[in-house]
Amino acid sequence: MSAAATLVANYRREVEKPDRHAPTAYPSLVPKRYPTSPRIALPWPLAGYPASLAGDLAALGALFMAYAPVRLSLFTPAAVATLTGFPMPQTVGASRRYLLQTCRQVASGGASFPAELYLITAGTPSLAAGAYHYFPVHHALERVRGGDLRAAIALPAGTSADHLLVLACRPWKNVQKYGDFYYRLSSLDTGVLLDGLLSEGVRAVRFLHEDHAVAEALWLDPAIESAYAVLELSERLFPQLAVGPAEGAAAESPDQAAVVAAVPTGLELDQAGVQTVHPATIALHRASMCLGRPGEPASVGVGESSAPPGCAANLGVNSAGTGPAGTTELVTLPAARAVDLRAQQAGRRSAVGFRPGPVRLDQMATVLAQAGAALGVDSDLPAALADPLTLYCVGAELPGLAPGAYQYRRAEHAVLRCGTPDAAAELLAVAAGPGIPAMYGAQSIFVTGPQSCGLDALGARWYRVLNALAGVVVNRIYLAAAAAGLGARAMLGYDVDTVGHLLGLPAGHTALAQVLIGMAVRGRGSLDLALADQCTGLTGGADR
Repeated sequence: MSAAATLVANYRREVEKPDRHAPTAYPSLVPKRYPTSPRIALPWPLAGYPASLAGDLAALGALFMAYAPVRLSLFTPAAVATLTGFPMPQTVGASRRYLLQTCRQVASGGASFPAELYLITAGTPSLAAGAYHYFPVHHALERVRGGDLRAAIALPAGTSADHLLVLACRPWKNVQKYGDFYYRLSSLDTGVLLDGLLSEGVRAVRFLHEDHAVAEALWLDPAIESAYAVLELSERLFPQLAVGPAEGAAAESPDQAAVVAAVPTGLELDQAGVQTVHPATIALHRASMCLGRPGEPASVGVGESSAPPGCAANLGVNSAGTGPAGTTELVTLPAARAVDLRAQQAGRRSAVGFRPGPVRLDQMATVLAQAGAALGVDSDLPAALADPLTLYCVGAELPGLAPGAYQYRRAEHAVLRCGTPDAAAELLAVAAGPGIPAMYGAQSIFVTGPQSCGLDALGARWYRVLNALAGVVVNRIYLAAAAAGLGARAMLGYDVDTVGHLLGLPAGHTALAQVLIGMAVRGRGSLDLALADQCTGLTGGADR
C-alpha cells in the first residue's frame, strides 16, 4: 500500500463515517470578507438593464451568480423538523420562531458553503490587474492584491489564460456540526459549485496546480483554506473579458497590495475547527496540498498517463465489455429526453421526502444520460484518470427493470445487472435511520470511483479531486431529476464498505455519494421568495 493510500485508509477508518461524531451546537456561519479592501459591485444579470452596463463587469456578474444568493426561504419549526429529521425543541415550537435563510443555486451540506472564489486577472477595462475575492452577500469583488499575479500560480508552460478563477475550499468551516466527516463533505460541495461554473461556460479545469504557490499569491493560510481547482477564463469563451488596463489605473507590481492591507474576517470557525479534528484528517489534508506521490517530485503533465500498470483497466468500467456480475447482457434504456438543465439551477433544492409513485424508466434514462455526460471533466488530469466515475442505480419499483442493482453503461445508454441478488432490499435495511426521508418509490443512484490507482498515481491529492468530481455529477443528477419532474436528495450516511459489496464494485473502487430520486413531497411550512425573478436564465420561485 502506498503512503497516500495509507493516509486515506487511516482517515476512513478513524473518522469518515458520519455517525462517529454527533452534531453539536454551533454558531452562525459568518461569510469570509475583506472589510478594509476596495469593493467593486457586480451587476446582477437582470432583464432590462441598460446597455451601458454591458461589458466586463456584466460578464463577471453573470459568472459569479453561480455562487450568489438567489432565494430567501422562510421555514416554520415544522419545516425545519422535516428537513433535518429531528423534532424541534418545544421551546422553539411554542414561540413559533421562524428560520430565515438565503439560498444559493448550489447545494451545501449544512448550508455552510465551504468554497471561496478568487479572480486573478491581467486587467480589464473596469478592473486593474490583481487578485479579487468574491463576496456573495453583496455580489461584489473585494481587492486582495494588485499587480499581474498569473505567473505566481506556477501553471504549466504554454498556459496563456488572461484571467484565472481559483476555486478554494475551507474544509474546517463546519466541523462543529459534522466532525471530521466534513472534510469529505466539503470536497463534494466544492464539486457541486464547480459544475455550476462549468454550466456557465468555464473550461480548462486544473487540479494539478501547486497549492502553496496559489496560497502565497492570494495571501491564504493553506492549512485553513486551500485551492482545489484553478479555472481558465479565455477571451474566446468570454469575449467581454478583453484584456486592458482599467481606465485611469496606474501599473502595479505583484508586490504592491491594495490601498489598505487586505485582512480577512470570518475565519474564526475554521481556526477553531482545525484544532479539534483527528490527526488522520490533518495528515491527509497536508499531504493533499503536495502534488505527486509522498516523498517523490511531481512529474505529471497535462494529458500524460502516469497511472501504474493495470490502472486503466481498473477504470474501464464505463466501456463496453463484461460487466461486474460476469455477464454481457445489457438492458437498453429508453431514449433520453432533451432537457434544459441550466433553467433548473436557481431553483435546485433537496427533496424533504418522497411520496408513493414509482419512477418511470424514461425518467431514469434521462437522469442517467445527463449525469453520464458529466462523468468526464475537461481537466489536466492524466489520461488514465480523466474519466474515472461510474454510475449505479438500485431500486425495487422501477417498471421495466427487475429489482436489484444496475451499472449504467454510458456508451450503450444501457444498464447491466450487478451486485448481490437482493441489493434493493438490503440497501433499504442499511439506509434506514433518523433523518432519512421517507423513500417510498425513490430510486438510489450511486456515484462511484477508484481510490487506489488514483492515489498511486497522484498521491493524496486524488482523494479530494475524486470527491470533487463526484460533486459535479451529484449536481447534474439534481438538475436532470428536476427537469424530468422528479425530486432529488443526496445522502452520505450509508456504510461505504456495505454499499460497495451490494453493488459488486471492482477492487479499489468506492461509493462516493448516494442520490435518491423520486416523486418529491411538497415542502410544508416554508415560503420561497426569488430575489431576482427576472434574472436571465434563472427560475427560482415556489416549492416543487
